Parts: sequence; C-alpha cells; structure tokens
Amino acid sequence: GRLVAWTAAVTEIAAGTEAWDTAVAELKGKRLNAPDGERMVERWARECRIVRLEPTAVRTEMPEGSLATAPPATPATTRLPVPAALPSLLFKRRKR
Repeated sequence: GRLVAWTAAVTEIAAGTEAWDTAVAELKGKRLNAPDGERMVERWARECRIVRLEPTAVRTEMPEGSLATAPPATPATTRLPVPAALPSLLFKRRKR
C-alpha cells in the first residue's frame, strides 16, 4: 500500500548558490566510487542539474482497496509446459 501521497513543486537549484553548495555537500558523500572525486563538484556545476521537490499539498485520504489491475491477455505471456527431457539435457554432466 501507499505510505505517503503528496504533490510537489519542482525547482532547479542554481549552481554556485548556498542552496546548491548544501545539496552538493550532501550528494557527493554518497558518490564513493566517482572517477573524478576531486573535480566532481566542478563537473556537476558544468554538466548537471540539481532539482528540489518542495511539498505543496499532502493527501491524507486514501482509496479503499487495491488499485492494481489485472494484466491484459496477450499470447506473449502464454507458456507451454517444459519438455520432460529438458532438465536432464541441461544439467547432464559431460564426459571428459
């Protein structure tokens, strides 16, 4: 089931601002195996965007029951039984 449902406004954080520096400090600690660890912040400022999700509304009412639907019928999901000899053919030991 759903734990949280909310609507958010997406804003881009401009490189070089205090908010950008704070976000980058948090994010770069999670990039342990980045190939350019020393220059990663400069590369992000040049090539990447950092966006922030700011909650605007929280929904507390949830629908009753499951929202899942059954998959549509298609021949791609039809599977024939496995031939009886297949496991012995696949897992047969080869002679040396």
